[in-house]
Amino acid sequence: MGARALLYKASAGLINLGPAEAERYLGQLLTRIRTHLTGTHNVTVMCLKGGIGKTTTSLGLGLTLAKYRADQVLGLDMNPDAGDLADRALGHDQVEAISPGPSPTFYGLSVSIPSTT
Repeated sequence: MGARALLYKASAGLINLGPAEAERYLGQLLTRIRTHLTGTHNVTVMCLKGGIGKTTTSLGLGLTLAKYRADQVLGLDMNPDAGDLADRALGHDQVEAISPGPSPTFYGLSVSIPSTT
């Protein structure tokens, strides 16, 4: 319990210093995050270099939008390598329990589509 809460409790609610600076800042951030946006928006997180946090950034962005905005979020991980978005979000054991056996990937589906050119 912080000093503000302690003073509030000790005074039986008579002294209220209001929110601390950190609380006000968090409130401002949440207000900005919750600002209504019209239409559909696509966000791409990409870089040719591996291991720089694209999956983690995508996961954090999707979770933030879903939690603080109550938006519907669809995340697609087009990386054919290990460490995909589902593993990072749910954990490898959970992903295996949901879809046992080899599961198709978007990458696998995209390379199996015959070329029309």
